Amino acid sequence: MSRILLLIAALVTLGSLAACGGDDDDGGGDGGGGTIEETSTPEETPQEFLQSSADALEEVDSFHFVLEHENGGTEIVLDLEMTRAEGDVITPDRLKADVEADGPAGLDVNVQVIAIGEDFFFENPFGGGFVDADFSIQDILDPTRGAVALLRSAPADSEHDGSEEIDGVQTRKVRATIDSGEFETLIPSADAGLPVEVIVWIGVDDKLPYRIQIVGPLNDSEPDDIERTIEISDYNNPDVVIEPPE
Repeated sequence: MSRILLLIAALVTLGSLAACGGDDDDGGGDGGGGTIEETSTPEETPQEFLQSSADALEEVDSFHFVLEHENGGTEIVLDLEMTRAEGDVITPDRLKADVEADGPAGLDVNVQVIAIGEDFFFENPFGGGFVDADFSIQDILDPTRGAVALLRSAPADSEHDGSEEIDGVQTRKVRATIDSGEFETLIPSADAGLPVEVIVWIGVDDKLPYRIQIVGPLNDSEPDDIERTIEISDYNNPDVVIEPPE
């Protein structure tokens, strides 16, 4: 019996030595270093990645944005349907944007809007400069608060959807389905109750969003195939200035 026990102990020892030797052969002098690194720095879940992006966006000073539509537009003030908007934002409450919209009777309207705190200036589309308007940035488009709220509303079943380079920035795509009511801060005409697909392109290094695509209607009056794309760029440009119109 004692010989059998000694033989078993010898086999266990040889097996342990062989296992250690195998680790050295696979990983070089570092042995199990790769395994330790993987377990100590787990990858963020898609939902956590979106939350980190919201945190990063809240810290920026300014950015440039372009909002474009396919197969429809967004209802805003004065019976206008916005089809495109491009401009700059200085956080937390300054915006200057050129807005393209379809007006009553098929009239094409191009106006500039400026928001500074609670003051809102709306360009007269028929000439004559700007007027102080009884609107707010929330009545047309609020890219800062809206994008942050949208990123934070992402559900736990959000998914990574590959990667893509945008203007030299390596991004990771995250896809989620979000209730249309969560878009109200970004798009005032949004109503709750509709599932909307959202794809967000987020910088791998800086966690900032560079593109947000919104697929599907935000209320019952919008077409089923409507799509909105928001491109965000030029973060923290110190040369961006937004002042009241002269």
